[in-house]
Amino acid sequence: MVTVPARGYLPGRAPAPAEPPAPPTPEPGGSPARSLPRPPPGYVPGQKRAKHLRNARIATGITIAALVLFAVFLVLMLTPGDTEEPRLKGTRRTLEGLAAEVRGYRERHGRLPAHLRDLFSPDSPSTFDAEPPDMWKRPVDYRVVDEAKGDFRLRSKGADGKADTPDDVVWPPGATWR
Repeated sequence: MVTVPARGYLPGRAPAPAEPPAPPTPEPGGSPARSLPRPPPGYVPGQKRAKHLRNARIATGITIAALVLFAVFLVLMLTPGDTEEPRLKGTRRTLEGLAAEVRGYRERHGRLPAHLRDLFSPDSPSTFDAEPPDMWKRPVDYRVVDEAKGDFRLRSKGADGKADTPDDVVWPPGATWR
């Protein structure tokens, strides 16, 4: 028995192309060429694009404002400030605290201490655990000027760490070390 191949099919060849689709049937009251849906009532052509452009302008403005604020922040952070003023104030507070300790020692013992380390002995009440350094992490100098009057000086050598320079901080304020 001999079989006949299906219409348009030959062995070893590609299948025959399908038939083209039927043209769309027109909607009632519409034309067959119109395949897009009708716009909703109140639609204005270009309205969506205008809204998009407005939002893009707003986003651009916010981005520019953020970049300006960030640049100002960087300038403020990278500008070297006056770092010495807080250290001077802290050193003055330290010297005032030490002066109060020396005066208290004199009241308790009837004399000035020979060294600042005498303030921190176990039998002396003190607000400091040990001899505090100045704000530059250097030891504070102590000198007795007049034992009878109870006059003494405290000195921080300041930022440069050298004695007898203009940046020295001396207690009492306005006094000289020598």
